[in-house]
Amino acid sequence: MDYQTAWETWKSVYETATDEQVKKIASNHLYQVKAAVDIAALKNAVFEFRTRRGRNPEDLEALVRAGLLRAVPRDFDDKDYTYDPQSGAVATAVSPWKR
Repeated sequence: MDYQTAWETWKSVYETATDEQVKKIASNHLYQVKAAVDIAALKNAVFEFRTRRGRNPEDLEALVRAGLLRAVPRDFDDKDYTYDPQSGAVATAVSPWKR
């Protein structure tokens, strides 16, 4: 999965679309691509934190404090990702198709 190509393609569609339905579809794809990249980075940072400390971080900001991320990313709509400190699961707050 080439996220960079997908991002560039859907961004072009989004920026040039005149039909609102096409623009919405492109926006949903952009949301999904950004979420996939961000969530992978967050999961990797959670894994590294757990490996080093023997536990999951209490919140995503702990990954920044531990030097594993520069900042906690936000989704395409500038919202926080959800995080479960018990399982270490990271997800979007909403389904990309229900935004």
